Amino acid sequence: MRGFGRIAVLVAAVVVAFACGGGTGGTGSTTSSCSKTWKVGLVTDVGKLSDKSFNANSWKGVQDAQDDKALCVQGRAIESNQPTDYQKNMQTFADQGYDVVVAVGALMSDDSVAFARDHTSIKVVQVDPTGAEKPPANWVGLAFREDQAGYLAGALAASTRSPTSSAACTG
Repeated sequence: MRGFGRIAVLVAAVVVAFACGGGTGGTGSTTSSCSKTWKVGLVTDVGKLSDKSFNANSWKGVQDAQDDKALCVQGRAIESNQPTDYQKNMQTFADQGYDVVVAVGALMSDDSVAFARDHTSIKVVQVDPTGAEKPPANWVGLAFREDQAGYLAGALAASTRSPTSSAACTG
């Protein structure tokens, strides 16, 4: 789970970069240094905010950015129930004048790119992109090296096998 915490940090960093033009805000600051409040909307894939994975940690990143008063971020999330909700949910944020839309999960990559092309004034952050996107300038993907965590989990599992249990595994 520790690696997923990086998602929250990266989402917050990207929100800050988009919202404040690349400037940095002091964490936990009580005074505002931004000239406007940036509206940030997060759209989940078919998972929920309680998934203890990408959706939950991406939302945590938006909340962290929102909690830092120096960043002037107002966040809101919409949970998708099915893939056909992705465009509709992102459009809800566009219709409400949001500045940044965070799309979570590889299943949303194509929809987030299409949305970004149709809404060039909105910044789009794609968490866990497929890598096959040809995105416009207002779209950024956040990819993570999941292979490293998988390798470490496998190495740990292999190191915990006792010599007597390995015979049972050779079949």
